[in-house]
Amino acid sequence: MILYNRFNQAEKGVAIGRLENGLRAIAYLEGEADILRHYCETELVGQTGLVRFDAQRKRNLLRFEG
Repeated sequence: MILYNRFNQAEKGVAIGRLENGLRAIAYLEGEADILRHYCETELVGQTGLVRFDAQRKRNLLRFEG
């Protein structure tokens, strides 16, 4: 899901996915507005990405591979 600001610009994204161990994870999508817009135009179901925990922001972050 991509969230937009009041100027209709992609601001942040959230994804729910399955980890390699079968557990599910919720993560914020990493990237600037242009990358988030690309995610809106691309079918992401079944795509592989990398989830990492950002201790400073205290949240999971996701970046798609490729």
